[in-house]
Amino acid sequence: MSGTGLLALADDIATIADDVAKMTATATRKASGIVIDDMAVTAENMQGIRRDRELKVIAEVATGSLKNKMLYLVPGALALSALAPAALPALLLAGGLYLAYEGAEKILEKFHKHQPEGDAAKTVAPLSAEAYERQRIDGAIRTDMVLSGEIMVMGLNTMTAKSMAFKMAALPTFGLVMTGLVYGTVAGLVKMDDAGEWMAKKENKMVQGLGRGIVKAAPGVLHGIAHIGTAAMLAVGGHLVAHNLPGGVGHMLEHATQVASSFMGLGG
Repeated sequence: MSGTGLLALADDIATIADDVAKMTATATRKASGIVIDDMAVTAENMQGIRRDRELKVIAEVATGSLKNKMLYLVPGALALSALAPAALPALLLAGGLYLAYEGAEKILEKFHKHQPEGDAAKTVAPLSAEAYERQRIDGAIRTDMVLSGEIMVMGLNTMTAKSMAFKMAALPTFGLVMTGLVYGTVAGLVKMDDAGEWMAKKENKMVQGLGRGIVKAAPGVLHGIAHIGTAAMLAVGGHLVAHNLPGGVGHMLEHATQVASSFMGLGG
């Protein structure tokens, strides 16, 4: 290949890379609401994890999320886009129903915590730290699968005018960006108390005060995120159901979930 040909090829590659970056940024903006929901739900699933295990657990959930995207969600979205676009609404409806169910279950747990009595109480063994951790990881990955599916679909919708080759390059890039954004933010949220303690030990009085303030605020922030996570499940679930059911039925369900999610978001 001549030097001119190599330069032309390099220019084409640079142009494609620039287009992919721009499309990824556009898709990220359009999916920002669900990305925030994903962050809140994931942070909520980190509650109760030992402090020395938090980053390892987040890394495991992030790895599971990335595997789901690259092995299932991205190929599935591309295949549906090419072969069976009419099947997409049914899958989105199923995802919405799942999220609505999970959110409703959390509300019931909040207001009706069943306590075993008598002999039944003696047979209920508490989960070990390892079992509890595994339960939270599996739950976070399952919920992320649904939210990530919706995020991938929204990303794909910004690329409808592009070729399949472009989509095959851009959608995995979008998935990588989303995974880094969500789990990087979650890591920052759950480790904010550690950062505050580190700052509180510094010699600078202003830094010390800021660090103590962060430590004091951290439990309330994470407690609030737990409510945001439940509200997010209901809001996103209602949105998916409303936009994939015919007419009035979907809008009635969306209104009901908006009321419930608003209540959970404001509740203490």
